[in-house]
Amino acid sequence: MKKSIFKRASILSLVIMIFFNFTHVYAYNIGQQDVWNIINKNMLNLGDWRTIGAGDGKVEFNQEEGVANISKSTLAEDEKGKYLWLASPTKLDLPDNGAFTVKVEARVPADVTGIGSEISIRAKGIDNNENGRIAKIFLTYGDKNTGKVTAINGNGDDLTVNIDTSIWHEYTFLVGERDKTTGDRDFTLYIDNNKVFENVSAKKMKDGDLIRLGADVGNLCNLDVKSVKAGTGLIEPEERKEISEILLSSYNHKEGKEETINTSIKTNLIDDGTVFEAILVDSKNVPVNGIRNTGTIMNNKGEVDLTLPASLSKGKYYVQVKADGLSRNSDLYTISENLEAPVFPKFYSVDEIIEMEDYKYNPTEEFNFPSIVDTKVHPIKNPIDRYYMFYAPHDAPAGICLATAPTLDGPWTEYESNPIISKSWKDESGKYYYNVSHVSSPDVMWNSTYNKYFMYFHGENTVTRYATSDDLVNWTYGGEAVKANDFSPTGTGLTEASYARVVEHEIPGLGNKYIMTIMVNNKANMRKIYYAHSKDGINWTAVKEPLVSPDSDPNMNYANNVSGAYFMEWEGRYYVICHGSTGNIYSVEVGESLDKEIHWGVMYDSSDDFPDYTRAGAPVFMKDDNGVWHMFYEGGKRLHANIIHAKELSDEEKKEIKYVSLKINKPSLVAGETVKAQVEVLLKDNSISDLKNVELKFNSSNENLLKYENGNLIALAPGTVELSVTATYSNKSVTSDVLTIEIFEDVDLPEFETGEIILDSDELTGRTGTNIELPSVIKAEKYFEEPIDKYYMYFSYASQSGGIALATAPSPEGPWTPYNNGEPIITRSLSGDLSGEVTGAAPIWNKMTNELNMYYSHAKNSVMLATSKDGINFKFEKKVIDLSDFNGKSSQAYQVSVYENEIANNGNKYTMLITGNKGGKRQVNYATSNDGLDWEVNEEALITPIDKDKGNIASPRLMIWDNKKYIVFHNSKGDIEIQSISDDFKTSKRIGTLYDSVIEEPDLNRSADAWFYEEDNTLHMYYTAGANNGGGSKPSSRIAHTSVKMDEKPTDPDVKPIDPDDESNENVDTPKTGDTVSTLPYVLSMFAGFVILFLGRKKPISLKDK
Repeated sequence: MKKSIFKRASILSLVIMIFFNFTHVYAYNIGQQDVWNIINKNMLNLGDWRTIGAGDGKVEFNQEEGVANISKSTLAEDEKGKYLWLASPTKLDLPDNGAFTVKVEARVPADVTGIGSEISIRAKGIDNNENGRIAKIFLTYGDKNTGKVTAINGNGDDLTVNIDTSIWHEYTFLVGERDKTTGDRDFTLYIDNNKVFENVSAKKMKDGDLIRLGADVGNLCNLDVKSVKAGTGLIEPEERKEISEILLSSYNHKEGKEETINTSIKTNLIDDGTVFEAILVDSKNVPVNGIRNTGTIMNNKGEVDLTLPASLSKGKYYVQVKADGLSRNSDLYTISENLEAPVFPKFYSVDEIIEMEDYKYNPTEEFNFPSIVDTKVHPIKNPIDRYYMFYAPHDAPAGICLATAPTLDGPWTEYESNPIISKSWKDESGKYYYNVSHVSSPDVMWNSTYNKYFMYFHGENTVTRYATSDDLVNWTYGGEAVKANDFSPTGTGLTEASYARVVEHEIPGLGNKYIMTIMVNNKANMRKIYYAHSKDGINWTAVKEPLVSPDSDPNMNYANNVSGAYFMEWEGRYYVICHGSTGNIYSVEVGESLDKEIHWGVMYDSSDDFPDYTRAGAPVFMKDDNGVWHMFYEGGKRLHANIIHAKELSDEEKKEIKYVSLKINKPSLVAGETVKAQVEVLLKDNSISDLKNVELKFNSSNENLLKYENGNLIALAPGTVELSVTATYSNKSVTSDVLTIEIFEDVDLPEFETGEIILDSDELTGRTGTNIELPSVIKAEKYFEEPIDKYYMYFSYASQSGGIALATAPSPEGPWTPYNNGEPIITRSLSGDLSGEVTGAAPIWNKMTNELNMYYSHAKNSVMLATSKDGINFKFEKKVIDLSDFNGKSSQAYQVSVYENEIANNGNKYTMLITGNKGGKRQVNYATSNDGLDWEVNEEALITPIDKDKGNIASPRLMIWDNKKYIVFHNSKGDIEIQSISDDFKTSKRIGTLYDSVIEEPDLNRSADAWFYEEDNTLHMYYTAGANNGGGSKPSSRIAHTSVKMDEKPTDPDVKPIDPDDESNENVDTPKTGDTVSTLPYVLSMFAGFVILFLGRKKPISLKDK
């Protein structure tokens, strides 16, 4: 009986469970269908959707695959109204105020010029649709490295992410609620189930609701779409079924041999046991010779071999994988000619042709793109020397320069009247042939058609020009040779055509005499090598396909760019020698007919140290009379390069000294300090000498200040010394660069440890990679009734418009939390002046008005004042400093700090320290005030830079240590310096380096914008770590923190101890900047004073102990 009851109960439970699961699944599926309650459109046909636009574009439907293709491949001469859209039905009604979601399944099947294909959603506005918003993205064709999705941000810089756009993805827009006052909407974008952009501001756009796919006026597109769905509310995507990865065991082989490649795949949500097929397809996605195999998916993985027969011809291929209705291609697989790798001469860098400091014409301290002429081959009258070297800076104003030498080994002498061609050129009537920001990249060759020398050069970057000469010094303007869009199939979309070189080379069957290899850039910022051909060197036919592309061989890494192409024949084969953004020089075989692209790899591997510093580019080659090959190239970091000489070396030459490096591990010394000299001798084969047989002689400009003794440098007295070292080996001597060493008197100062990052842009929503700088800290709970947290830190954005933002923390060390996701609380709109950037918050509490005075910089030429009761919401008061206050003695006024500090014999209450600028060198100025509103500027500089500062000092701060006043600032060397200042601000003296930035994290060789806050016997220093122009591969600047415990000191018996929280205290030696100035803490009781008197105090750390 019991068994029967249990049996019945079990059956009943099973029936209930089955019913529950069935109804749950049914309800779930119904819910998934209902969720897309606005649009649920597949692309089998047009249906009630529309194609709108004019021009040559078209929309085609493939019913078999259920795909719509929207394609616009050319731009009309008159593009007005020439958009092309596949658009939603006319009666689309998106929620007026509520959130909604749109999902588009799409791919980009082929490349187009420009930013790419558009997917956008337009939502109607508040007032007759005049205030609508559009959420917009562009898909740029490419693989996982070159494909790109760009989201248009209405409130700042556009956002990008790299993704393989050539395969199917679901692009899901979560469009937020509309602000009923402003009409603003934000959107978040998912690609498949991955969130890539969050809270992107939709741009303003009038008119009604619309989903549009394609290209606007002036743009091109090629977009495949499978489906479009829209529903009310925020519908986050779920995981989807996909082939997520295809990896091949190799990606190329030589023709004429059989090759087996292993194909491994990863999938998502595909059932175990599902059969997949791997097929070899050509560059047009056509299957090849039935080369295919099948495998089985288990645990979302699969593996199969494909055998490629020896009869397969050279070309570009892919492995296409199909499974469960899905399809995806691998990265490119190439079969190349069965050629042996070329063997080029091995080059060793020797030296700069002219040292940077020895150039007479040197506007930007960088030179690039050498070109060399041997006048013995095509003689000129009265040559200066046999060899003529042409080169140029790149940054404005640039200008084409000349140096000459009797041999390829030098010595090279700069022409006395450089530049020989400048950024503007007038005809005889005074009219400009051109007037541009710069001219650069000279290439000079003999034109046998006209029996003249021709020079090709660019300026601006979109145009390559030419000039002619009989003597290589005096040039006649010729005209424009090529423009960027000459190389575009559509006549638009290309942005640069520069760094051209021209040689005589007849392409078989073409009838030309000359070819030009040239770097061409597009809007996606990928630089490629193109070529043009000519019969006379004047009239050029541009070939509209790239000759060398940085993305054509997946085994090569050019970091997205190739440039500086030199065409040469070597042992009967033809090559382009060029450089990539990786800093190396590469060889690419292009063939006699320029119809090949075989990437052979690195030809010259740049050295990490002198003279390349990890970058070499734009090479030219020449053989001397003894048959030795020489290479000249630009070496050194981009826009900081010089012209370098390299050559083949004998075994004996390889062991000669190339360069001597002298360093000391401190930027400055103090009297009595001893340091070890660091000497490194680099040999011409790039090896480091062990110094066993090298004689070293130290050269001090004043041995009464600094002398060398037993391996050590001994600082004897304050002053400035020039020091070098001469290394001699095998009777050949090389002297190092001269070090200028400042020796200061020994002063006890705080010694800060290396800082730690407390805030970076990764913590700021939508601002990843942004440079942040200029911290200032106050104790908020001391001033405000209901602060967000105990401490407030203001910081600035280093961008075109700047902006001051806020972070908060429970303690001076942190953790720091950005307020409102890092949105600026002070922008240039506060004052109504929308020009220039707003940066550099300098807060100080105003005891008279019980509010925060916030001084800040505007456009680097004025100082503004705003006030606040809560430290968050600010009211603009007035402009307090203007450049006119300096009477022409400073061209800038910014990065200020303000203190309650009376200057002796001045009668002021407040002191403002200012970053000024005279003659292009930043300096420290100051101003004084009695009420904080009206300021009197001291026109003369308070502190000017010295040699070690490399031209600039900035962000001055007042610090009091041991009852003495100091001004702290950073310099262009990347260190934080300190200088004493007298009470009357008439006498100052450099003390040395307060904080020496470290090369590694967090400083990355730059510390700046120090700000001090003192509490609980601890001096905190906040500063900017890293260069404030970071981006891409270069890290952005961040905010760092370090601190030091201060020695407790007894107060002067005649001075009442000061309570830092007692606002009634007034003392001229105790400046107040809210909580931003370091003051020695007078907090000891009389008992503590007696204890210290008997026990003594700990001696402060001396600079010489550093």
